[in-house]
Amino acid sequence: MTPEQIELALERILPRVVKPGRYTGGEYNQVVKDWLNVDYKVALAFPDIYDLGMSNLGLMILYDIVNKHRNLLAERVYSPWVDMEA
Repeated sequence: MTPEQIELALERILPRVVKPGRYTGGEYNQVVKDWLNVDYKVALAFPDIYDLGMSNLGLMILYDIVNKHRNLLAERVYSPWVDMEA
């Protein structure tokens, strides 16, 4: 999907979910890097919803360690809540 297609899909879906912030990102203390200027990208997947995963100390430590490296980028991903089911 193009960024424009993703934006249109989110505009259609997010008004129907209870907590849209779970899916949009932009939280405090997030690390923002240019995807084109890093050599390796890592997805840290947590097998539960955002509300629980964000407070997981292990995930916080891994995210911090990876993103301290100039050529590494870590993003976090969580399971959706039932309000985001198809």
